[in-house]
Amino acid sequence: MKVQNLSHRNLKKVGTVSKNKITQLAKAFGFEQRNSKIKASSLVTSFIIMMSEGGKSYWDWASSLSIIIGKSVSKQALFGRMTKAWTDTVKALLQEVMNQQVQAQIKHKLFASFGNVWLQDSTSLHLPDILKKVFKGNVSKGVQKSVAKLNVVINVLSGSCPVLDWMSFTVNEQALSSSILNIAK
Repeated sequence: MKVQNLSHRNLKKVGTVSKNKITQLAKAFGFEQRNSKIKASSLVTSFIIMMSEGGKSYWDWASSLSIIIGKSVSKQALFGRMTKAWTDTVKALLQEVMNQQVQAQIKHKLFASFGNVWLQDSTSLHLPDILKKVFKGNVSKGVQKSVAKLNVVINVLSGSCPVLDWMSFTVNEQALSSSILNIAK
């Protein structure tokens, strides 16, 4: 499904994850506890649409969400929904998508003789300098930058993703190795 072809109404799936799965995860992590006008599936859909249209702000996201749900949503109301429960829901959704993608790519015959095949990797993302206290990065021309590192451990056979952690760029790869050693025991 191409992002540009997204319809603002009646989406049964958001990318590769169904609305029902999004709702199930949102309830499991406490994001959807009651009947409110802002549902997790609408947040995800509106975020994808907003990004596909070049938007990058809470105002853009709120505008996209307002179109989807047919009710006005302020950027402050949207910001108020950005809680730990939402973060946990998004992490679980990302793991679900990664699991699906891994399952689609696995060549089972190649790994048939193994019980588990663990893969660990990390990637970095440059962030606005205001986040340098949380995500310390490199120092360039005497100025501390903000860079986050995403550490991921995936079981290639099952698609499970037991580790999906954000940390500062200053955490080196050797320090990250303990996350896979604990799993690989």
